[in-house]
Amino acid sequence: MARMLLEHQGQWGPAHWRRRDGVWINDGGHSYRNPGNPFALPEGRLREIGAALDGEGPAPGGAGDTGTS
Repeated sequence: MARMLLEHQGQWGPAHWRRRDGVWINDGGHSYRNPGNPFALPEGRLREIGAALDGEGPAPGGAGDTGTS
């Protein structure tokens, strides 16, 4: 049963991470952070996620900006 459930479930080994143009990407075959995958997140979204994980706020004009001071 377990074999059937886990079959074709993606990469079980480590992914190789690197920075490209300031954005963390990897080579995982089932990763949204692998730009080679057809379902990968757009670069702008990867930057937003990276900034949030680094504790940075949204860029002016980006998501979450209300335009008021």
